[in-house]
Amino acid sequence: MAKIKRYLLHSLGMLIVLSVSSFVAGKYFYRPSLDQYEKFKDFTFRQKVAKERREYKCPNGLGTLNVKGGIVCRRNIPSSVYRKIFDTYPISSGGKEQLYRFLSEGDLKDANLMVKNKIPIERYGSVDFGNTTSWNENPANERYWRFLYYGFRPMKNLFYATDKTNNKVYLRKAEEIANSFLDKGVDKPHSWDDYHAVSFRTMFLVKLWWELRVNNMLSYETNEKILKALEKHAEFLADPNHYDKGYNHGLNEAAALYLLPNSFPEFKHSPVWLKLAKERMNDGLLNVVDKDGVLIENSPYYHFYTLEKYWEIYKFSLDHNSKISDIFNTRLKQMISYGEYILQPDLRIPLLGASLDRKIFYNGIYKEISEIFPEFKYVLTKGQEGNVPKKLNIVYPESGEILMRSGWEKNKNYDDQTQLIFDAGPYRTLHSDFDALSFSLYGEDINLLPDAGLYTYERNKLKEYFHGTSSHNTVTVDNKDQIEGTAKIGQYIETNSYVSQSAEHELYKG
Repeated sequence: MAKIKRYLLHSLGMLIVLSVSSFVAGKYFYRPSLDQYEKFKDFTFRQKVAKERREYKCPNGLGTLNVKGGIVCRRNIPSSVYRKIFDTYPISSGGKEQLYRFLSEGDLKDANLMVKNKIPIERYGSVDFGNTTSWNENPANERYWRFLYYGFRPMKNLFYATDKTNNKVYLRKAEEIANSFLDKGVDKPHSWDDYHAVSFRTMFLVKLWWELRVNNMLSYETNEKILKALEKHAEFLADPNHYDKGYNHGLNEAAALYLLPNSFPEFKHSPVWLKLAKERMNDGLLNVVDKDGVLIENSPYYHFYTLEKYWEIYKFSLDHNSKISDIFNTRLKQMISYGEYILQPDLRIPLLGASLDRKIFYNGIYKEISEIFPEFKYVLTKGQEGNVPKKLNIVYPESGEILMRSGWEKNKNYDDQTQLIFDAGPYRTLHSDFDALSFSLYGEDINLLPDAGLYTYERNKLKEYFHGTSSHNTVTVDNKDQIEGTAKIGQYIETNSYVSQSAEHELYKG
């Protein structure tokens, strides 16, 4: 009996030790193990998809052509540039199918809605078009709704769902939407009146061609229809009357014109389009971003939005040996430097000008940037990695922004540091506000005196208020708005004890 008791006590002790060990081991090894399992599962899924593509066979009645990475199928047709592209291009683009990663960052729920003919439009909810789309729809009666609709923005959900599930129903829906537009939407009133929408539609059509091809779903008929449409889109974007020069929309218009010849160099005018696109991106960067590295719109939100786009274009240019220019690279570095200083200590974007509330995280594009720019890494990791930015206070003379900060501490009080942003710059674009000599103040992990930010682009009373002087932290005279113009920066003083900046303006009539 005593032996049995000793055995039971010993067994119980071993069980307790194993349980504690499992708990401790689980605490430290569960997450890495789970990550490894997810990587293995994703690898297995990709292998299965690749095997399906390799084993694909052409339907009866169609000839088989071997291309790099697989086969394509078509009937006998006359020679043309479209046939040459179809017959000779590889199955996979090798990364040339998109410039911006957001083109395939969507939502599975939204993709399922689209399969049911319910089109989700960001900020507006979904619209049920039934089985037919007229391409005259605008239920919100707003320009921005049309921009998203005619720019094919919802299609990103279908690309995302295809990639995650390998279910071809999503890609078929994307093809159906594109065919619907190309058959009956191209001549509708709003198909071409927003050049910015045309640029995104071009990018989505490029990606669709490659997605259909790599999934063995690109028929020759669809190939020719999309390629002809892309030629028309490129000719449209190349027209100087369809280019929003000196405005962030112009960046995406030039980017679309840059992507297309990189993806399809066989087009007759591809060298011309590529040269023009590079010139526009280079000149556009010089016109859209000041010599001090600040977006001329004086909107930190759009600064980061534009920075992301330029960074992805820069990465694409390196990956595919399609260099733009040295000045492009230099100005991009200046934009990144401004990003280090303008972020609040909590890593939120200050609500200056036409800005929306957003936080920048140490992942994705910004992690890529941080690996090359250690001061940016310091900011995004709140001092845990990277190098301390060289300055505490900084003046941007072209934009008229003055940034002052209490420190760059890297301890747990990082979020509690104080930041003051003083605006003594010019009114320059529609994204500018009547906010000369306004300031915003952040401290103790709170927006103590924030700026107003962006509310709407629609012309109404709320637009007037948020755009006007009274919504900003500055002096108003007789409750009136300032006029368009610029403030004048005065004396800047920085000592070991304090920093100060003076400025003045004459932007009130009379």
